[in-house]
Amino acid sequence: MTRSDNQAYQVIDRIPYYWDFGFLVADRHLWEGCKDDSFMGWKGDPVRIAEIWNALALEKDRFGDRGSSEKEVSWIDFFTACERIASRHPGVAAFDINIKNTESMSCLLLEVWGSISKSLSENPGQTSKFQKLNERKPPESTEWPSLKQLFEAHTVSLLSALISLLHACKQIRGTSDHRFEEVYSTKGFVASRQWYSTASAMMRLPEHSGKELCLLSLPGNVSTRGDWYLAVTAGSRSRLLAERAIDLMTSRKMNVARFHDGLGLPVRDVLPIYWDRLSSPIVRHVADLGEKQAVTLGEIESLGQSTGKHIEWLWRSRIRNYDRDCFYLRRWLSRVFFERRSWFNKAGEIPLTDLLAFNAIEKLEKESSESSTNLWKVSKKDKNGETVEDFHEFRQHAEVLYNALDKTGLERFLHMLDIIKNVIRGNSH
Repeated sequence: MTRSDNQAYQVIDRIPYYWDFGFLVADRHLWEGCKDDSFMGWKGDPVRIAEIWNALALEKDRFGDRGSSEKEVSWIDFFTACERIASRHPGVAAFDINIKNTESMSCLLLEVWGSISKSLSENPGQTSKFQKLNERKPPESTEWPSLKQLFEAHTVSLLSALISLLHACKQIRGTSDHRFEEVYSTKGFVASRQWYSTASAMMRLPEHSGKELCLLSLPGNVSTRGDWYLAVTAGSRSRLLAERAIDLMTSRKMNVARFHDGLGLPVRDVLPIYWDRLSSPIVRHVADLGEKQAVTLGEIESLGQSTGKHIEWLWRSRIRNYDRDCFYLRRWLSRVFFERRSWFNKAGEIPLTDLLAFNAIEKLEKESSESSTNLWKVSKKDKNGETVEDFHEFRQHAEVLYNALDKTGLERFLHMLDIIKNVIRGNSH
């Protein structure tokens, strides 16, 4: 990587070390048992569970009817499918996530939030600020949104993303010290959001050795990308020695070693001709053959942006001041999970596709984006000067969601939103 100080002079800024991205690990056996089930999807169309699986799974892992592999799957439809499958298997979590990785829950929120926001902004004249996070521009770009700007521009899609996570991850709660923990132990999961590094470690655990676990790309259209670099700090006593160490750590051999150890994906053309056939420590259990097969580097990379499955990278570095504000985002998100009983429990009993009906959420997002909207105001007055019921417009557009959260729940959500917006600063000034 180089940084341009001027047109005539370039200096090496940092050296790529390895990279990673978010995808899913799912239990194929559980999905296969319910593959013929169907339900009304988020946008009102009937959805088969087999279609969801085939749209996200690697080609070798798809069910027999592979013709629907290009279908785009929303997070809400995916969570609904997971919950339907889990309901048939007591003790199995509908959706899981590696809570030991401090950034995993924040990244999942950004992925679900960004995907919902983009789906709601497909109409002409509407744009999502999340679109800016997919662009790779020079570091001096001032167009990148901050977390505060995302909160203000996409409040409805944020509420939808939080409800989706709370709905699907019932076994996870926040703690009083702003962390995450599992409320009860599970016998497994229908699907789990992982990184390459965490998935590699999970596959080595004894409790997963006999399961038919497969890799899936993420629903929606956003996957968080993580990149690691090496650099030499200014004032180092031996720059020559530091650069020699970087040469050794970024060699092709070390790239292969890190990949085989499950630490990260290679940044170099480790095998110029057969790089896509390089075996990873992640294996698939082939029930028909009674054996395990290694998932290749090419298959893993096909789960990301290169597939053409509507997936785009989300670069956290493109969120202005994210390195400063991510600490507060993690703690705030933990608090949301901690207080779920005070504002969410009733909503958890309603199917997600009914709770977050697309037409209702789309209207709320449109109203929320208009400067003259009274969507979030309470005790407002009508044209005759008479006080109207709190959240009148919200209830008018999304009555099911309003009845589930009630005035108390919406007020609690807005209070928590005010807290995070006041804690983080919207701009760099």
